[in-house]
Parts: sequence; C-alpha cells; structure tokens
Amino acid sequence: MTELTDPHAVRMRVRPKSVLSRLGVLTFLITIVPLFGVLYWYTAPYDVWTELLAVQGAILVGCLAAYWRQTRVFSSVSAATLKGNGIFSPTAIIARDTVSRVVLVPVYRSHPSEANTQLIALTHDDGCVFRMRGQFWHASDLTGFAAAIGRPVTVETTAISEKEFFHDYPGSAYWFEKGPGVRLVVVLAIVAVVSAFVIAIMSTVGRVQ
Repeated sequence: MTELTDPHAVRMRVRPKSVLSRLGVLTFLITIVPLFGVLYWYTAPYDVWTELLAVQGAILVGCLAAYWRQTRVFSSVSAATLKGNGIFSPTAIIARDTVSRVVLVPVYRSHPSEANTQLIALTHDDGCVFRMRGQFWHASDLTGFAAAIGRPVTVETTAISEKEFFHDYPGSAYWFEKGPGVRLVVVLAIVAVVSAFVIAIMSTVGRVQ
C-alpha cells in the first residue's frame, strides 16, 4: 500500500562495506604520520615547521572531507527511482521505468579467482544506467537490491575480464575506467602534486640554510 500511495518510498537502501572507511583511516595513519614525522625531524634545524604544519593541515582536511563523503555514499531503490552516489560523484537518479532487466556478473581485473560481482541495471536496448561494484558492497546487498528493483534478474556464473565486461555492457565504465590514458593522467597529476610539495619544502630549507 505504501508503494501505491508514495512512489518515492524507499524499498531498499544500502551502504558500502564499513571496512572501507576503517581501511582509509588506517592507510592515512600508516602513510601520513611517518612521512611528516620524518619531514619534521629533517627540517627541525631550519624553522619551517609552520609551512609543514599548514600542508599537513590541508591534507588532513582533504582526508576528513573524503571520509565524510564516504559516510554519505548509498544506493537506494523505490517504486519510482534508483538512486546512488560515489565519493567523487553526485547523486544519480534513474527512473525505474527505464530499467528492463538486472544482471549480476562476476568480473575480474587480472585473474578469475579475484572476481567481484557487479550489479548492472539495463534499459530495453541494453544500455547500462546503474552499476554497483562488488568490492564496495556486500554480496547480500547486491542480491537484495537486484530483487528490490522488481525486474528480471540474470545471475551469471562465469567470471569475465574487465575488458569483456565493458564490451558486453556498453556504458558501464566509470570515467576513470575509460582507458589507460585517463588513468595515466590521474597518476601524473598525483605525481605532480607530490613533486611540487617536495620541491617547495626543499626550496624553503634551501632559503634558510
């Protein structure tokens, strides 16, 4: 009765694995704390701790913002829509009427034994309009979410590679998965930022020597 009176009433809402947030915090502590400990020790004679503290504060703010964003990631389905977002993507709202069927398929990057189940919602012409990756969601959430959509569900049992997955299901790739060139640009951007930080610190040390 709720579905008839309120088409936007949520049938199911899921959140990513909580271990991802804990892993992010642990990664931050393992990398940033020792790194800045060494930098503070190395630059102690040169009185540049305020610059280091400012950079460390900026990194901490960025990490806290990413952590806060991670706590807001969700996927939900109602009688009218499918909704979902990511850490770096806005909330996508898909009309449930556009979904023709749902597929659960195991996908691997390097070896079939490392496959993770992917959920994809497809239109009548087999275009992908909604996707959930198993490395971020519990398997039970994926199967429950697929059932909650209320469309025919196909469960594939044979794992396929990422290349095969993107070929078989056009439109399923996220922006950072659309070729090695995009990934290379991201890596180069990260290297450039880190290099600029190191150069700035060394230049500051050089000026006070």
